Amino acid sequence: MPLLILASATEIAQWAATRASQDRVPELLRRLIYGTTDASRYVDFPSGDAVHLDGWDGVAELDEDHATIPRGLSVWEIGTSANPKGKADDDYIKRTAAPPDTARGPVQPSDTTFVFVTPRRWGLYLLALGHFERPPRILHSAMAKNPDLFVDVVKTAFGSPDEDSDETQVRDSELVNRAYHLLHSWREIPGSTAQGIDETALNEWIDVARDGLRAVGLFDTGDHMIGQTLSVRVADADGAWPRIPIRNLVERLESEKFEQGLLIGRYNTRGVISRNPLGGGDIERGEVHAYEAMATTVATRWPRTAVLLRRMAKSSRADATRVDVDSELREDLEG
Repeated sequence: MPLLILASATEIAQWAATRASQDRVPELLRRLIYGTTDASRYVDFPSGDAVHLDGWDGVAELDEDHATIPRGLSVWEIGTSANPKGKADDDYIKRTAAPPDTARGPVQPSDTTFVFVTPRRWGLYLLALGHFERPPRILHSAMAKNPDLFVDVVKTAFGSPDEDSDETQVRDSELVNRAYHLLHSWREIPGSTAQGIDETALNEWIDVARDGLRAVGLFDTGDHMIGQTLSVRVADADGAWPRIPIRNLVERLESEKFEQGLLIGRYNTRGVISRNPLGGGDIERGEVHAYEAMATTVATRWPRTAVLLRRMAKSSRADATRVDVDSELREDLEG
């Protein structure tokens, strides 16, 4: 029988931010247990108004092995808040120190499995493990493979206009800062292989990510961040930047925010510039010539990309003039 997907991971994560999820997650778990095993000896997951009662959020007892449910007695806690890791840690400490009884009798920790469940994406909370002393390559790679994770990180960094006031208040400022750093340090292009860029995989990633961003009200912000990520300073075989799959995206998406991200990302990766004290804006004038040459190269097949490159040439020309003025002023002051 084919697998029927009724809700995506993104939809479940969005539902977790609603008040209704607090009442309904226990009911969902109860139904999943009954629907996936006939060996349940005892199942109790209070839902609705009963979620406010003292005691465990859920109790299950199974007579057989199960792919996701422990055999024997298991006691469950549930968290739908924006910080599930904190909730899980608090619940584990509190419940192991003084485990409540169940309707089946006292809980013996040595014979019982503690289970914590959240409809949130647990993987995102790797961000909470500590400060980044080096580029977080594992998370960069995970985002390049999983557009839903990228959407979650964008939402953590910038907040969503659709989130309720309770979720806004619980946002951890340190987690926000780490998510922001993660995004701005990320330069691994989705679909990258040893042979180059798999354009089909890249486009699939882009489309899924943009759908998720639109759903959480962060479409423009996400397009800008995607542009910055794809701004890697690597030319294609024709000597022009960006690489051909990125040029094709520029033409297909027709997104000002995406193009702005490309421009800013390219500018921010210039690195340290060593300048001749008497050269004025010579470096910037070299960039003007390079961008204009690349615009000429791509103009016929990628006209929108050519416009972007001419914008960059114009910006570099303005920078050259500014550096010239600064150099002349410095010479006057020192003379």
